[in-house]
Amino acid sequence: MLYWLSKHGFESARVDHVGLDLIARNPSTGDLMGISVKARSRSSGTEGTYVSIPNDNLTKLEEASHAFGCVPYFALVVDEADEICVFILSLAHLIKICPPGAKVIS
Repeated sequence: MLYWLSKHGFESARVDHVGLDLIARNPSTGDLMGISVKARSRSSGTEGTYVSIPNDNLTKLEEASHAFGCVPYFALVVDEADEICVFILSLAHLIKICPPGAKVIS
């Protein structure tokens, strides 16, 4: 993720904080992004299966981002059989398109 962000003009740094993996400044908007990276591998036959994120991860990201003055984001990295897909979504947008269930957001 750091390589991809850097390649696209983001100033970014890895952080060691509960709920937060990266901090990056969006060069287009100037937003400071607090990013939690979730990576999943999908072997042949399991492509297209959903990614689950425990609900407590949402709270941890929100709290950590607030502490650093960042907008909370998730970076979802899915390594499937022949391709790697990366999605970077704000926490607000992720919740809008995938409302949390009882224990996880999927």
